[in-house]
Amino acid sequence: DAAGERVRSSAFVAIDVRPAAGAGPAGPPDALPQASTVRALPQASTVRALREDGWLVPRMLPGGYRLFDTALRTPRPGRHVLQLGYSDGLSTVSLFAQRGRLGTAPVPGFAPETVGSRPVWVRHETTERVVWGGQGRVWTLVSDAEWSTVRDAVAALPGDLGHRDGVRARLARGLGRLGGMVNPFR
Repeated sequence: DAAGERVRSSAFVAIDVRPAAGAGPAGPPDALPQASTVRALPQASTVRALREDGWLVPRMLPGGYRLFDTALRTPRPGRHVLQLGYSDGLSTVSLFAQRGRLGTAPVPGFAPETVGSRPVWVRHETTERVVWGGQGRVWTLVSDAEWSTVRDAVAALPGDLGHRDGVRARLARGLGRLGGMVNPFR
């Protein structure tokens, strides 16, 4: 951390370098198979296409985290999930976004917190997990970075402000619900 204290550590407890059963002799180290896939940085055209389709794709997140991977998955027809990968060279941040709104019911296994004046759901474990809503999207961030880094990344991304009770806030929520009835696919 900033004070030079260990935040997290890991170590191998055991390692087995024998060939798998039926694999034959291992051969010299230079005879090992080369990696079959190498991920390159996302092409500018891919990032541009995602942005033109309405997706937020930041090149950087606070703490020096650079975008190194993009994927747009479609688990069900018409339901897209954007996955973005960031790294500072030591830790990673995976950011997922999908169109929609986060419900008001508690998220099982998560605790409510506030980050950047917005409500979020957090699960503090070896990998930090944060879920929140913002700009018509549900965001999920998963990271092995320390909490302060995760918090800064979440605060820098879009988010809805907490529940408000004024007349304007209630009217806005009501109009949003009416809009959802007219166009449930927005």
